[in-house]
Amino acid sequence: MQLKEIQASFERYKQHLKGIDDPVYFHKWELLKNFSEHWNLESQNLKTVFENCFQSMVTRSFWGGEKESAKAFLMMMLEIDSDYVRLIFRDLLDERKDLRLRIERFIFHCDEYKAEVEKKFGKQVDHYQNDLSIISFYLSFIKPETYCIYEYASFLNYASLIGVSPPPQEFEILRFFKIMKTIYSLSTKDTELQDIINSKLDTNMHYVEKSMLLCHDIYTFHGFKKKTL
Repeated sequence: MQLKEIQASFERYKQHLKGIDDPVYFHKWELLKNFSEHWNLESQNLKTVFENCFQSMVTRSFWGGEKESAKAFLMMMLEIDSDYVRLIFRDLLDERKDLRLRIERFIFHCDEYKAEVEKKFGKQVDHYQNDLSIISFYLSFIKPETYCIYEYASFLNYASLIGVSPPPQEFEILRFFKIMKTIYSLSTKDTELQDIINSKLDTNMHYVEKSMLLCHDIYTFHGFKKKTL
């Protein structure tokens, strides 16, 4: 990675951010505020917890909709056995264990439970939980200061822009998290950047505690814009 390229990406993003006035642009911060206010893995009514976590006043599409989505599959699992869902999320979130193995086990458990869901609901389903971006959503919303949302295509473009070599492969989500920790550390030291984003967020509507949502916004902005830079 090249520090000057990372800093240049911050400068381009700051100019972009200064021109944003539409509150819908900051829907991720609204979603995270709602999620953090309702998240409770130890609740006795876990299905309601997930239903409330996945709500938004701004958008209904972020979690994939109500049907044929990762959210829909989780809701079906919760209807059958909420304790099982609690166990697989506990394992996914257990920082004492290797992250790669935690992710692999989470996908494996969903693969195994797919047959139970199909038997219960009488139809074939896709669980969608083998998508690394979906797993990154869970991690980044439950532990927003530790993990960042993973979108490989945009990240690959941004990685090229800031001189990451060799180019990351799609399965290298652990490498992605490591790079984002560096971006996060540098972004927190950019006081102008922090002042701009803080001026855009409404404490009554948006999550304003420490999180990597800004890192996601920076790399996806450049990921989409790379061809014109």
